[in-house]
Amino acid sequence: MCFFSSRFIFPVFLPLLNSVVHGDVRLPGIFGDHMVLQQEATLPVWGWANPQEKVIVTFRNERADTTAGSDGKWRIELPALPAGTPAGTLTVAATNTITLSDVLVGEVWLCSGQSNMELPLTKTNNAAAVAAQANDHQLRLCMVPWNLALAPRDDISPPTRAADIWEVCTPETVGKFSAVGYYFGKNLRAVLKRPVGLIEAAWGGTAAQVWTDPATLQSDPDFHHYVEEQQKVAAKYPGGDTDFAAQVAAQSKPGEKPGGSLLRRGFGPTIPSSLFNAMINPIIPVAIKGVIWYQGEDNAAPASALEYARLFPAMITGWRTRWKEGDFPFLYVQLANLAQRYKDNWPLVREAQLRTLSLSKTGMAVTLDIGTPYYIHPPDKADVGLRLSLLARHIAYGENVVCSGPLYDSMKVEGASIRIRFRPDTIGDGLVIGSSPWKDPKAKITPSTTKLQGFLIAGEDRKWVDALAVIDGNTVVVSSKQVPNPTAVRYAWAQSPLANLYNKNGLPASPFRTDDWNPKSSIDPAK
Repeated sequence: MCFFSSRFIFPVFLPLLNSVVHGDVRLPGIFGDHMVLQQEATLPVWGWANPQEKVIVTFRNERADTTAGSDGKWRIELPALPAGTPAGTLTVAATNTITLSDVLVGEVWLCSGQSNMELPLTKTNNAAAVAAQANDHQLRLCMVPWNLALAPRDDISPPTRAADIWEVCTPETVGKFSAVGYYFGKNLRAVLKRPVGLIEAAWGGTAAQVWTDPATLQSDPDFHHYVEEQQKVAAKYPGGDTDFAAQVAAQSKPGEKPGGSLLRRGFGPTIPSSLFNAMINPIIPVAIKGVIWYQGEDNAAPASALEYARLFPAMITGWRTRWKEGDFPFLYVQLANLAQRYKDNWPLVREAQLRTLSLSKTGMAVTLDIGTPYYIHPPDKADVGLRLSLLARHIAYGENVVCSGPLYDSMKVEGASIRIRFRPDTIGDGLVIGSSPWKDPKAKITPSTTKLQGFLIAGEDRKWVDALAVIDGNTVVVSSKQVPNPTAVRYAWAQSPLANLYNKNGLPASPFRTDDWNPKSSIDPAK
């Protein structure tokens, strides 16, 4: 069994994670046999040793050395390795020697977020058949152990190295891994023809603020309520994060998320920055190509839905700042349809996700058509992974491929109708009435295949009515006899709408609105 295969927590050692441990040279837990190093990027290798001890790192023909500081910490940067570099052995030598075998050079992606990213392959469509064929020794899987912390930690593991935190993708190992991550990596492997390493760091039922670094929350007055929330929890632990770690460890069981009664008291993965501190900071600055992200459900509550438009891009910027790799690609999934829970706010989160595309090198996979109104975890993760891989192929690898469905660009009132234009780079081969690649077996009503649905129109009275929408070239003309003088249009502006605008490349349009009325709620009281 893999040492970390069940995300085992080591209670005895947790309080030591941020302390200086003298003795044998060691690496952080993200390093291990079978790992993948990011090609064509400077490769940080770091760890701990005796103060002033010389440390030598070698990989194939590359060699570098340094001297550990007075605190025992050391860091070396190997030069970028070209595409096609064969597998090799990574060696770290000081008083003792660490040898990591079967290390590949390829593409490394971090897969993070909440339960829809965490959802394992075993709980999705055709899991058994898919797993049986998931035998790819060039695809590597790494699962960051579940943990939470009050302050940024240096490591995800105890001082002794776990040599097999990385696993080769086989039918026996893939089942517990993120389904979205697996399908994303599988699609990249098929196109790029090079090794791919996937690092899963996800926790179900978590909000963006728990994944946001402390400095980002502290730097913006609008986020200070999260800082105060964290400080209230910290006040309960006089010994700081060491005390907190001991309390969490004492209530943790192997193979389960940590906390026990601690979580029930509300001090679990709801603490701002706690998952960044324990699951993201410890793997920085490992070289990555980019991030795929699936989260937002837990920010759809009334108090946070509007805030998400600022919090989510702030979180992304914070990660990029901490990593110091520049604006690496950050690709994310827009919320799917769901007929329950915070129905007045779900569209606002989708809108926040749409607006986050203003950040450079971001991409959004629309999944409005492949969710299910009855279950927050849609079982079709194959299409989610496919759509994320299309974004990666274009944004990260520069391939000329259509990677997005139609995204709203502008509107123009033309008498009794409004013409909607879409971003030219999202139209693809043209607009079309489309349908989902996955059929929900429980769905009682499905979108029309002959007429556009999902469009609303309103005049100055702000009363929304169902609209007639017609594709006209690369635009959509929207009208209603009930609204002779229209001023605004909304599309798919509901928690689980019937909507069917696609491009001919099979990608659905994102929900949007042309108005900014009543920003405190997605549902206007005048309707």
